[in-house]
Amino acid sequence: MKSKNLIPLLLATLLTASCAELNTALESANQALGTLNGATSSTSSTANNHSGDKTTIALANKSTAQFETRNMQLEVYKDGCRPNGDMVSLTGEVRNKTNKSFTFIYGIPTYTKSGARAGSIGNFTMISPNEWTALTTIPSCAEKYDASKLELKTSRL
Repeated sequence: MKSKNLIPLLLATLLTASCAELNTALESANQALGTLNGATSSTSSTANNHSGDKTTIALANKSTAQFETRNMQLEVYKDGCRPNGDMVSLTGEVRNKTNKSFTFIYGIPTYTKSGARAGSIGNFTMISPNEWTALTTIPSCAEKYDASKLELKTSRL
């Protein structure tokens, strides 16, 4: 083989190997960013309400290939449940980015005061292709909850 043909072949081989490594690195970065997008933000506001002090916890927006969320927030009425616990509801919006309907499942885990999993505050809804849909849960009582563990997933019919 002539050296004239060998150099372009060697360059093509090196570029192909570099592209594969770059692809792997980009995929890792995308997964890391997706994890960060799922974290909660630290903004909150407090307002006095007749049923207790209301705190709104803003949750981070999340975008995947299938869906995008915005304005996700947890509304907490401190000591809204007697004898103990807070009244909590989850609201926001989600957009189906695909051309097929799917069920969107969302929730935040709840725990007993001793730390055992008690269930979740959440719901599910059917979302049509390329549409925004409002999300809301019925206010529920929770002794403990973890807004940083917001669970978002889809399910095809």
